[in-house]
Amino acid sequence: MGLFSKPKAPKPQPVAPLPDDNDPAVLRAKRMSILSAQGRSGRDSTILNRPGAGDALGDTPGGLK
Repeated sequence: MGLFSKPKAPKPQPVAPLPDDNDPAVLRAKRMSILSAQGRSGRDSTILNRPGAGDALGDTPGGLK
């Protein structure tokens, strides 16, 4: 009966398509990223993430608490 039956597998989620490299929104975002990188100088030019994004270890933008 139902004692040794296998559980039903969940339905797979639909796969989201990858963004097109020639999409105007992608090109605009790439252009804005390049322009913002060119506008920085000194130490600011070496910071690759956005302000307030946190660090690789966790939750605080300035490092560990």
